[in-house]
Amino acid sequence: MLAAYPAPSRQAARVRLISCIGTYFRRFLPPAPWQLEGVEVSVRGARLDLVVAHSSGDRFSDDIKTGRLARAIDEARLEEQLDR
Repeated sequence: MLAAYPAPSRQAARVRLISCIGTYFRRFLPPAPWQLEGVEVSVRGARLDLVVAHSSGDRFSDDIKTGRLARAIDEARLEEQLDR
């Protein structure tokens, strides 16, 4: 993913990416006994960005939207994705 950036911009992109990941985990990942189980997990008809599991066996997934893509997604596409 970062290889598409020129070398000087790659370092800046890496720092931004690491910062965003840290912020997400600090603000949104639930506390123990929940734990990250998988990233980009393929399921029938979709790919889940993050899968989080509880020691009880419960699971949930989080579909992360970032940058311009997040603004470009229309409501109908979001509703269709939620139905899956």
